[in-house]
Amino acid sequence: MQIRSIALQQFRNIARARWEFEGRLQFLLGPNGQGKTNLLEAAGFITALRSFRSADVKTLMAHGQTEAAIACELNHEEEGPSRLTIKLRPGVKEVWLEATKVGRLAEMIGRFPTVVFSSQDQLLVRGSSGARRKWLDMTLAATDAGYFRALQGYHRAMAERNALLKRDGDVAQFEAFEQVMAEHGVLLVQARETALSELAKSLTNAYAHIADHAEPVGFAYVADVRAGTAQVLKDKFASGRRRDLIMRSTGSGPHRDDFDFTLHARPAKDFASEGQ
Repeated sequence: MQIRSIALQQFRNIARARWEFEGRLQFLLGPNGQGKTNLLEAAGFITALRSFRSADVKTLMAHGQTEAAIACELNHEEEGPSRLTIKLRPGVKEVWLEATKVGRLAEMIGRFPTVVFSSQDQLLVRGSSGARRKWLDMTLAATDAGYFRALQGYHRAMAERNALLKRDGDVAQFEAFEQVMAEHGVLLVQARETALSELAKSLTNAYAHIADHAEPVGFAYVADVRAGTAQVLKDKFASGRRRDLIMRSTGSGPHRDDFDFTLHARPAKDFASEGQ
């Protein structure tokens, strides 16, 4: 896919601007704080309809504004020339493909793929488990609509279960939401295992090229619950209910998963040098 042009309106510190691109490589030059990263953020937004910097749509709007917009002209390998328009308001995202408003935003996830690499990505190795999980979730959600739906379904059901924990709901209510969480959760676990296995091949090849095949690298998936079936997850939620009632939140499940970058089969965050 090729981005032919991007137009922004009231997006971060960019009041109104349009860029046209030709050729394979583009370079943005200028002083700090002028909007270069904001332009890249807008380009990345079209893939998952999310910013790689913030989950709050309000932060994408210029100070004092109530709406922002992104308009892109694209050349897609399968769909040909396409025009995408995104309008953002507090708590609201609206998308138009050509002149037609998109009814289900999930249909747009991963349709126009972009890859963002930023300084934050360097924290993946030694940063928090939450950051790694967010990166993996966003990557898979941007390329797999089924994963995106499972992720949404799991977190919606977990939010309802957490609400029950705060008001001491009855057993039947807990079982209903735990069943939904288990059905979606096992799909998340399976997809993450498969994805990390495939990504490990690319990581191995890339690192071998950089390090001249000096040392083996890969990923180690650290699932909070090793769930081969939905029933395993459901049983885990049920057995942890008493503890969760005390803590008022769901203490175990796929939302606690993590993964390690490995070097010689050991966690890189603990054993790798800065150079590695």
